[in-house]
Order: sequence, then structure tokens, then C-alpha cells
Amino acid sequence: MTQGEVINFVRKALEQMTSSGYNVLMEGREQTLNYIRTPHRFEVILPNMALIGQRRAAQLVGARALDQIRCKGGGGEPGSEVDVHAEIREALKALVGT
Repeated sequence: MTQGEVINFVRKALEQMTSSGYNVLMEGREQTLNYIRTPHRFEVILPNMALIGQRRAAQLVGARALDQIRCKGGGGEPGSEVDVHAEIREALKALVGT
């Protein structure tokens, strides 16, 4: 999917939601959001740009761990906190290749 296709999809979805009375908060890359016209724009500035990469890494690890929990029949509801920690460790190992 190209960036143009994503932007067109987002524009249509935003039109539908706002015309239905919803307030919509979007987050994303500046290069993409610049194509979404709105008078209500703000930018979050992080004091340490490394946080963006750390946040993305945490999202990837969390998503992979949740997928594994669901595959094991938990339906997204793990049996215990220990299960979650184990899946997070395994997801991290898989993503870094160790």
C-alpha cells in the first residue's frame, strides 16, 4: 500500500467519523499527517529522539507477545502475569534474533 492510498483512506474515514459527530485524534509520522488538513494541529516534541525508536520497539515486542498469547488459546487474556512476562521475553529474543 502506498502512502497516497493510506492518506486517501484516512481522509475518507475522518470525513465519515467527523460527519457523525465524533472528535478524532490522530497520531503518526509528520510526513503523513502533513497531508491531513485541519485547523486543530499540534506537535509533540520529545526531548530525546531515541524515545521514538524505543516506543516503536516496545510496540513490536508487545504486539508479538500478544499474538503468541492469543495463539496459545488465551484469546488475549493470559492466565497469569508470569505468562505475559515470559511471552514478552520470547518476543524480544525473536525480534533481536537470539
